[in-house]
This record gives sequence, C-alpha cells and structure tokens, in this order.
Amino acid sequence: MSLADLGLVVQLGHADMSVCSNPRPARSDFCVIDVFGQHRVNLLFCGCERAGVSGTPSQQLHRHRLYPATDTEPNTALTYRVLEHYHIQSLQGKMSMFDYYQSLLRLTDNTGTIYLQDRYKVFMRIVSQWRFLKRLKRAGRGHDIGGVNGTSSGELAVSCPACPRPGVNLPKGWDTAPPNRR
Repeated sequence: MSLADLGLVVQLGHADMSVCSNPRPARSDFCVIDVFGQHRVNLLFCGCERAGVSGTPSQQLHRHRLYPATDTEPNTALTYRVLEHYHIQSLQGKMSMFDYYQSLLRLTDNTGTIYLQDRYKVFMRIVSQWRFLKRLKRAGRGHDIGGVNGTSSGELAVSCPACPRPGVNLPKGWDTAPPNRR
C-alpha cells in the first residue's frame, strides 16, 4: 500500500514551521522518491493569508529537503537524501542512473504487481540540476556578485592535473629548452 492509502498527510506549512490554518492540497498523485523507494503521499501546502511569507510550493518543498520536479504545480519530488545517495553510488560504485532508479522501484514493489508511475525522466532531470547546483556551490558562485548568471563558459570546469600548464606543472624555461628536452 502507498503511504497515501495508509492515510499519511504531510503538511508543509509556514517558514517558521507552524501549522497552516487553511492548507491547500497538492495533486492527488504526488510522488516522493526516497532511498527507500517511490511513494505516493498526500501533501498540504500553505494556503492561508501567510502564504506569501511561506513561499511558493517549490520553496516549501525545498524547506523540507524535497527537490521538486518543477517550480509550478509540482507532483514529484526527490528527497535530498536520495540525491546525495545516488551521487555517491554513481561516483564510488559506478552505478548507472537507470540501474539506481530500477533498484528504487524494486524497493517499492519487488513483485511487479503494483503499478508504479514511471518517473525516470523526472529523476534524470532533477539529478542533472542537482549536480549543476553542486558545481556552482563548489565554485563559490552563490556569494559572487554576478551570481549564477555571471558564470562564464568553462568556469566550473576542473583543471586536469596531468595536462601541461605553464607556471603550474611545467618548469621555467620549458619553451626555450632544446627540442629533445621538451
């Protein structure tokens, strides 16, 4: 059974984590993907007079460490935990995105008797965005005056330590050395 069928209702609420007096339900097919599988859940967004302070549905999801598939009317979200877990699995274990996603579906239902909506394309898109945001973070673009839009082409690239670069890993006078010493 899904968490929604069991009666679980998650109320995202306000920025100060207080309960909203007039919650607005999310779509009935809202799906959360976590390291324990794919789950259909009932979500409630803030819909009261403090909705402007609470933020958009996307901001409310991020506040609760859920990465939404879209900024407007999301119906799928991945937990930050599954994004971090997949990132490590892909780097250390060389696991493909497809295999990781299929393992999440097997964790949800290993019998294949329950219909699970295919969210693989959403998973790929969110992972791509997550990795880009991580690159921006590691490059310090969040605190730069130009911000993300000020990032020029190739600025996030990691320099290859084996490639010859003057002043870094080439000795002084390498360009004036005889051809047999270069």
